[in-house]
Amino acid sequence: MTRVHFLGTSAAEGFPAPFCPCPPCTRARADGLRAARSRQSLLINDDLIVDFGPDTYAQQIWRGLNLLPVRYILQTHAHRDHYCPDEIRNVLHPKAILPPGHRRQLYLYGNAAVINQGKAVDGIPASQATANDRLLLHLLAPGDTTNIGSYRVTSLPARHTQSETALLHIIENRGNAILVGYDSQIFDDAIWTGLENWGGRLDLVLLDCTMVDGLDHWPEGLERVVFKGHMSIDDNTAIRDELLARGLADHKTQFISTHFAHMFDPHPDRIGPLFTARGLIAAYDGLVIDLPAKD
Repeated sequence: MTRVHFLGTSAAEGFPAPFCPCPPCTRARADGLRAARSRQSLLINDDLIVDFGPDTYAQQIWRGLNLLPVRYILQTHAHRDHYCPDEIRNVLHPKAILPPGHRRQLYLYGNAAVINQGKAVDGIPASQATANDRLLLHLLAPGDTTNIGSYRVTSLPARHTQSETALLHIIENRGNAILVGYDSQIFDDAIWTGLENWGGRLDLVLLDCTMVDGLDHWPEGLERVVFKGHMSIDDNTAIRDELLARGLADHKTQFISTHFAHMFDPHPDRIGPLFTARGLIAAYDGLVIDLPAKD
């Protein structure tokens, strides 16, 4: 079995956003943890975190998780809502006390921006590392296929930002294939070519849906803004249909939308039925998807 645990499902501000008095945040604040969304992060099985963000500490408390088995960190990009290298420092010796004779080594995979920030917290390129080094850095680029423990990861170019080469990832484990399709705007030819070159069948597709169902729920009186580098439910539906048409997904594939921004009112009670009607699942903090092993 491959287990995918959604630790966080929000865009950068969280939901409710601190100090924000908009109607969606006001309602979510009143509803407490049932409605709350922390910043986007995944735990796969018990040893791989996708995007080690600023809420990782709180997420393991809220979910009652033991993160001691985590050995691998896979980043989509280095934006601060997805990547918090100072927090990574806190899970390594001497911040974390280990029994005599025990060493914890973490393996961090990401683009050049991720790796450069990893060096600032004492990370060492894996090719230069010794048994005494604690954070081993592995540079990824679009088109790379990399073995990470029991996982096989194929990286694709995201359409997200011009400041760095953000990545999407296909993660294969125990016969299952998971597409981590955030942060990105709707897929372009480069992404589709990468998916076609990979050529498998996806079991789980996770898609950026920052703008939820569009601008209809933008707080009254504020200038409306389209978030470049992100998607909405219409984009997610179009990608789902194209994956099916290309044979990269089938009727068993689960499509999950995530990374919701607070100003588009991502309250689970509101958007759950909305996404179900489209054949999509609206992720929420604590959602767990178990994929039966195929090998």
